[in-house]
Amino acid sequence: MRYLTNARTPGAVLSVPRLQCATCPAQPPPDWLEKVKQREPGLSDKRAKLVALIEHLDAGIGRVLATLERLQLADNTLVIFTFRQRRLARR
Repeated sequence: MRYLTNARTPGAVLSVPRLQCATCPAQPPPDWLEKVKQREPGLSDKRAKLVALIEHLDAGIGRVLATLERLQLADNTLVIFTFRQRRLARR
């Protein structure tokens, strides 16, 4: 499975309208899930998957922001992140 947060995108603008991603049910990368399970052994499987998915997403956004900083583009760049997965939030 490919994850959008792992994709390398050329160019200065990334727009991904209506992207289908592996978030319902939560399907984080296996290595991220294992890290969460080792760190928080008391979490239910559903909660561990959600935590791993959010941490993976956060790391991907961090890489984008770090790249903007490295390229000295951060001061003139607007980054908009939206998340619309109500079913996932209720689990």
